[in-house]
Amino acid sequence: MKIELQRVLEALRRLPELDREILLLRAEGGLSYEEIAALVGGTAEAVRVRAHRARKKLTEELCRKT
Repeated sequence: MKIELQRVLEALRRLPELDREILLLRAEGGLSYEEIAALVGGTAEAVRVRAHRARKKLTEELCRKT
């Protein structure tokens, strides 16, 4: 379990800072895309797309290393 958590954290660290921030605000903070957009700038749609792409990168990274 600890090893899996380390892998996830390492994969998150490799994401661009803004992508990581968006994912954490959404997952940990429970913020809406509109709220995140107000914090980081841009539109809710742009944040939604960026979050989708970041989750895809994260998933690819984790699947590649199994």
